[in-house]
Amino acid sequence: VLAHELGHNVSLQHADALRCNAADSAYSTTSGWTGAGCWQQGYGDGQDVMAASPQTFAPFLSAPQSVRIGILPSSAAKVIDTVGTQNVTLLPLAGRIGVRAAEVVNPVTGVTYYVEYRTPAGRDAENVYRVKTGVRVLRYNPATGTTVLLDPSPSGQTRDSDPTLEVGQSFTSYDGHVTITTLSANSVSAVVSVTTGASLVERYITRVYSDLFNRTPDPGGLATWTSALVVGTPRVAVANAIPYSTQYRS
Repeated sequence: VLAHELGHNVSLQHADALRCNAADSAYSTTSGWTGAGCWQQGYGDGQDVMAASPQTFAPFLSAPQSVRIGILPSSAAKVIDTVGTQNVTLLPLAGRIGVRAAEVVNPVTGVTYYVEYRTPAGRDAENVYRVKTGVRVLRYNPATGTTVLLDPSPSGQTRDSDPTLEVGQSFTSYDGHVTITTLSANSVSAVVSVTTGASLVERYITRVYSDLFNRTPDPGGLATWTSALVVGTPRVAVANAIPYSTQYRS
C-alpha cells in the first residue's frame, strides 16, 4: 500500500486492464473506450504495484510507468516511431540491465504502445492475480494518466489468467497500423517483431481503388473507407458503396 500511495505522489495513476471482445479498441478522450462491449477495469493489471498488492510483496511497475518516472533509463526503452519492421530483444523488466521495453508509436494515430517481458523472478516472482507472465502489451492513456494492459487473446472473463503474447502469436492495433509478434522467449530474454505502417485495411481500399479507378486512393477517400472498415462495416458493403460515391460517378 505504501509503494502504491507513493506512486500517486510522483504522479502515477492506476494500472488498469482493457476488458473487451477484441485485443484493442479505439479510444476517445471524451467518451472512453469506443469498441463494442469494451470497458476499462480499474486495478486490472495485477503485475503493477499501481493496481494492488498484498502485505507480503509489491509487484514491479509496468513499462509505461517505469519510463515516465525514470526508473527505466532512456537506453532501456527502444523507441520505434518509423514505418517498417524491427526485431527487439527484451530482457526481463524487473532486471537492471539491457533493453527492457519497446515504446511503439502508431504512425497514424500517435497512440503509444509499450511492450515488456515479465518473468517469474525477482520483483515478478509473484503477482496479485496469479496470472501468467511473459510478453505483455500496454497502452498509456494520456487523458487520465492510467496504464492499460491489453489482452492479445481475450476470453471475455473479468480476469483473464493469460494476458501474455505467446510465441508465434501476434497483436494488432485496432486500426491495423501496429502489429507485434513474439518470435521467441526463454528465461533470459524474449524477441519481438514490431511492424508499423499501412494496414491490411488500407491495402484493401487501395486495391479496390485500383480496380475501379485505376489509381491510388486520395487521402480523403482512403480515410473515409478505412474508418468504415475499422468500425466494423463489412468489406463487401464498402466495395459496393464506393461505385456509388461522387468520385466514381465523376
